[in-house]
Amino acid sequence: KAIGREAKAKEALRTIGSSVFVGGLSTFLGVLPLVFSQSSIFGTLFVCFVGLVTLGLGHGLILLPVLLSLFGPDDTGGGREQELFRLI
Repeated sequence: KAIGREAKAKEALRTIGSSVFVGGLSTFLGVLPLVFSQSSIFGTLFVCFVGLVTLGLGHGLILLPVLLSLFGPDDTGGGREQELFRLI
């Protein structure tokens, strides 16, 4: 049975989207104490981590699913995967 790009992107977000979000949130909470430090280097490190986590979550939860739903591979209901399983 054929599964379209949009359905595959929705299923991927449904199954692993929450895990990606929790990973980003826990990383943010882990570096949150750095903001209360008196040292400027720790403040700079906090800003870098927050930027990195924000970019990672934005790409993983918004940009990549949208791009893959528009330009990703389309499942035609068989093909190379079926041939590979026959070889195994």
